[in-house]
Amino acid sequence: MMISIYGFAAWDAAHPDAVRDPARLAAQIVTGIGFLGAGTILQTGTGIKGLTTATTIWIVMALGIACGSGNFVIGALGTILAFVALVMMRKIEETMVKRNPIIVLLFPSDKAVLADLLSLASQHNVKIMYTESLLIDREGEKAIQITLRMKHTRGNSNSLFVDDIRVSLKPLDLKYTINN
Repeated sequence: MMISIYGFAAWDAAHPDAVRDPARLAAQIVTGIGFLGAGTILQTGTGIKGLTTATTIWIVMALGIACGSGNFVIGALGTILAFVALVMMRKIEETMVKRNPIIVLLFPSDKAVLADLLSLASQHNVKIMYTESLLIDREGEKAIQITLRMKHTRGNSNSLFVDDIRVSLKPLDLKYTINN
């Protein structure tokens, strides 16, 4: 920004009638950093990762332009605001994750179980927020790993759901994580 504003004094002196826009450099910085930030965003199954990183890169760019153009107060206030927002969002995210238990199940690849899982969830009034399935290699055999993120419920319906899965579907492996 300093180069855009002050770096062309000789050109301005040689061309006194020319109109030059110092904001053009900032516009190109916004475009370039937006492109870099977009590269940090990844879709994983039904989830998206990297949004906070992309946003943080863009905020740092904006703060750099503010400081580079001499607006140090705006840069300092923006830094404080961004820091507070990032810290608060992390706390909110941690609280949300803690409240939503995760089940990771492993079944033989030839066993169709998703419809049975959804039926059991319905019977126990368990709300499934996220489902992911992967075909993996387990001890030389193909297996399906299913990850379920459930909505937190009061009472023990989630625990009963997990127990029912263990008894009726007989998974090869079952991990139940409650992040309290």
